[in-house]
Amino acid sequence: MLKPLLLITTIFFTAYSSAKLDTLPEEFADFGLDNDLTISYGDLDQLLKITVIDLGRSDRGFRKGQSSIGTRTRAHKNNDTALEANRFYYEEVVKANLKTGFRKIRLSLEQVPEQIPLNELVLSEQLAYWLNLYTTALLKKLIEHYPIFSTEDLLFGDNSLFGDNSLFGDNSLLDEEFITVMGHSLSLNDIQHNIVFKKFGKSKPIVMYGFHQGNIGSPNLRPEAYIGSKVYYQLADNGEEFDNSNRGMQIKGKDRLYLSVYYQQTEALFDDFEQGLKSHIEHYTNGSLKDAVESSKGFKLTIDD
Repeated sequence: MLKPLLLITTIFFTAYSSAKLDTLPEEFADFGLDNDLTISYGDLDQLLKITVIDLGRSDRGFRKGQSSIGTRTRAHKNNDTALEANRFYYEEVVKANLKTGFRKIRLSLEQVPEQIPLNELVLSEQLAYWLNLYTTALLKKLIEHYPIFSTEDLLFGDNSLFGDNSLFGDNSLLDEEFITVMGHSLSLNDIQHNIVFKKFGKSKPIVMYGFHQGNIGSPNLRPEAYIGSKVYYQLADNGEEFDNSNRGMQIKGKDRLYLSVYYQQTEALFDDFEQGLKSHIEHYTNGSLKDAVESSKGFKLTIDD
């Protein structure tokens, strides 16, 4: 029987900044108009379907506290988010050697632009490509490091600086340039911040929900590949799931709004971060949560998991 496991971490974010890829390379910068030109992700789609368990939407419930015997037993620290977010079968993937599949798909995706120039694809196809490459590369790296209890040092590196406008220290997995596309060495952060956020994010900040980071507190890992024809629907689904969950937003008191610290990574997507993010979240929340966001005077980015 497959055992669902997830790499868990406590994370702190500061605004992301990088000198890499200040301008998009020509190969990544333009777009085409031929809607018939598409990329197939059938292999990745099948692999995600058998390695990701979909826990469904959050009911915003709380898991009851668990007692333990002995001082070394550690339970999930956040009972309000313990039953949220999809899970990845790290243990079974390692046992079954499915990691080879993720490696082969990642290498195949890196070679796609040599066969079909990205700037000949419509924007939605390009976006799906970058999100799938990011997801495959991230999972391949996390599988290599499994098992690990906390991913904080893995994601942010040794001696990372919090609050000094620098999120990443030495040996950060997210800042490691291990991806090669059209001769350009890229990191996961390059794909997220310097390609997707810069090219697609200003007009459609919903792209923020395409970047799972191996922990419960980040946007969901979907049990399917992103597809150009429905990528914005998939991202909207991720956004609605995240914003209406305990790990995305919590209301305490009459007008005290608390949001996920993940949103600190998205500051560059809004000209007025506080007002822009508030309006964005209000659009994706439902029922009483939408009313609470609308009436709130501000928010704090404090939820991490």
